[in-house]
Amino acid sequence: MFNLTSEQMERLKAIHTTQEVHQQPTVWKEVVGVFSKQKESYRQFLEAIYGKHEQVRVIFTGAGTSAFAGDTLAPILRKLGPEQVVFDSIATTDIVSNPEEYLDKKTPTILVSFARSGNSPESVAAVSLGENMIEHFYQVIVTCNKDGQLAKNVKGDANSLLILTPSRPTIKALR
Repeated sequence: MFNLTSEQMERLKAIHTTQEVHQQPTVWKEVVGVFSKQKESYRQFLEAIYGKHEQVRVIFTGAGTSAFAGDTLAPILRKLGPEQVVFDSIATTDIVSNPEEYLDKKTPTILVSFARSGNSPESVAAVSLGENMIEHFYQVIVTCNKDGQLAKNVKGDANSLLILTPSRPTIKALR
């Protein structure tokens, strides 16, 4: 795909995907830098929650391709994470379409939302359902859009953590 001209990629409707793939190595290096600088505050946030509850459920969620992040993390963390924590990956579309099946009122839950724009209706709705249905609800928003609805909703919320990842403008040309 990187051997194609911008015009060829436009014609194939592949320009946005190609741009995203092309920038990933740089973006992920920056993400590691962001996490390294903030890891102590992230650790304190999680340990405070773990200290309040005997069992905690972490649900990784997202809309579309953002759901794949949780699909990748959950199996690894099930093996490596603390015993008191249950890790699941559930797409926002599943949560929104059948919340009673996926959200348990009595189980303290951290909803980790992966959301590039932070504006997808199903991501916003999944968070709203969690807030309304779960007694002890916490959230972590991972987004590159500080102005997205999910980021705006957690400002000043002590039960929430916002992780801003690097934002990239659209690449005009790859060559």
